[in-house]
Amino acid sequence: MIETSLLQVLNARLDVAKRFTKEFQGLTKDWIDLYNAETPKAKSVEDIIDRDQRYQYTAKVVFDNVEKYRSSFFEKPPEVLYAKKGKMDEEKAEKITLAWDYLKDKTNFKQFMDDTFTYFALCGFTTGHVGYKKEIETATGEDGVEYTNFLQDDPILEPYDHENEWFMPDSVFTPDAKNISYFRKKKLSQAQVLETFGKKIKADESIVTNDIDQESSAVKSELSKCGVFFYTGTLPKGSLVEYIKSQEEEGESEENSEEELDEVAEMSETKDIFYVAFCKSCVLSVEKSAIKEQTCAVGRWYSLPKKFFGFGLGKLLEEQQRQESINTGQLVRYADLYAFPKLAINLKDAGTDPKQLMDRNSQIITFLDSRPEFLSPPSANGAINAIIGQNQSDIQTNSGLADLSKVQESQTLQTATGQNQVADTNEKRIKVAKEKYYEFLKQIIIKTFKYAQAEWQESKLRYITDDDGETRTVEITPEDFADIDFDTDISIDFESMSVNKDVIRQQSIVLYDKVKDDPIVDRKKVFKKMLKDGFGEKNPDSYIKESSITPGMNFIGEDDQEYVADESGSIVPVQDMEQTVPESNSGDMQPASDQAAIMGNAQQV
Repeated sequence: MIETSLLQVLNARLDVAKRFTKEFQGLTKDWIDLYNAETPKAKSVEDIIDRDQRYQYTAKVVFDNVEKYRSSFFEKPPEVLYAKKGKMDEEKAEKITLAWDYLKDKTNFKQFMDDTFTYFALCGFTTGHVGYKKEIETATGEDGVEYTNFLQDDPILEPYDHENEWFMPDSVFTPDAKNISYFRKKKLSQAQVLETFGKKIKADESIVTNDIDQESSAVKSELSKCGVFFYTGTLPKGSLVEYIKSQEEEGESEENSEEELDEVAEMSETKDIFYVAFCKSCVLSVEKSAIKEQTCAVGRWYSLPKKFFGFGLGKLLEEQQRQESINTGQLVRYADLYAFPKLAINLKDAGTDPKQLMDRNSQIITFLDSRPEFLSPPSANGAINAIIGQNQSDIQTNSGLADLSKVQESQTLQTATGQNQVADTNEKRIKVAKEKYYEFLKQIIIKTFKYAQAEWQESKLRYITDDDGETRTVEITPEDFADIDFDTDISIDFESMSVNKDVIRQQSIVLYDKVKDDPIVDRKKVFKKMLKDGFGEKNPDSYIKESSITPGMNFIGEDDQEYVADESGSIVPVQDMEQTVPESNSGDMQPASDQAAIMGNAQQV
């Protein structure tokens, strides 16, 4: 079979990629063990009897610092905005925002961030993969007319899987993965392979155990899966063209002219990206990238020059976690010496009764000459505490997160200036880490939009409820994205990922205080916003009293001037009504700044 030449290329590249990635996979496994920080448990009677088992403790240094970084990086997904600001772009901007609200829910973006960040912070390296899932069925409507029903028609996101991803050694790191070729592996059932690729292959792997042959036939059938590899990258033109020709000869592909085959070959030479599914025995499918670029993004924290993979807190804090574990065990051991001190008895003193020594209820011990004495352990002389202090300092230096309650005594850190310097240094290191992770997320978001742009067939309906409780429907169609360049036309607000609710509450209250008397501001709307954002009131309308004033009513103020109620029920001077009166976004007339004073002594005409 000519197809074998492409399969041989893929298998050879897979072998090379596995060799290149093997070392980093081993390191990742070690770092994950550090993150888990499981204290060894007794597995036998000997372990239970072994007193030293009590002192085998694993400190959670790596876990603690990874979670500290996580809490400072994000609380929710970022906001996506349309970058263009023309008058004709308002509707498109609204649809971009609504489309992102839809996509982040469908892709479970918050969980995706959580999963990828763990790898980023712990290992200094993470990937994310954008795909698409389309499930349709033919249904019949009430009128008897058949129509296409989309069960699913959306992009999907998959986080890094360190055990089943391998990279080619000639890959060059960039967040958009432009110059990266890689393999992924999934375990699918025979039914899934047949449905997806139209081919039946052998189920040669297990989803649970490596020794599947020892299982019963019933269990074996449930555990058996097909190992399917997915390659994303460029392909040699010769193997690709031969594969396409072989598929045509077998009737599995549409016929292509020689010019088209030459065009395919030319595309492979120009670095066009192909998506290939294969198993050990055959190629399952070859497709061109739907978004005409790599469908993954890569994030990296710390790295060495000319090295593809990075490293993170797992490597930086490995020694400190080990030392912290040892120090804790030493403290527990030293405390035991005080809690359970040794009792010295003179062997020549025959008058001491051992039963009295063991009896907790007896207050009396008899002896003839030398009384029994407890042996006090020697003083630690501050050695253990000094080591612990130094280790805490190393932890904070390596992680970039200083806890002023745990640092060693320092004249510098006793001052406010010194503490501010430490805080500034921490903030700068966190900022650099954020920028690198956010660039990774940016590429994922852009590729997600590009997939929707290329594959969406079904229109999406979103609903907007304004401050007045009015709900309207917005339809997002595939045509809405047709002329958008997602590389340049959207901006991503990463600052919105961290929400300080206390600040938002204060801002809303201050806003009301500042603008409540401004004649161009709709006071009622600002007041309702303050109640909702500042005090969490879900029904702010219940605080607004009903007014008996109707538009057009005339009043005489205490200053003997004439006033009139405008369309919103606000009281304004008559001369202002005769001039150009500022309007709100809803077109309502706005009240005078001294409305309260006017109403206090106003008389209806």
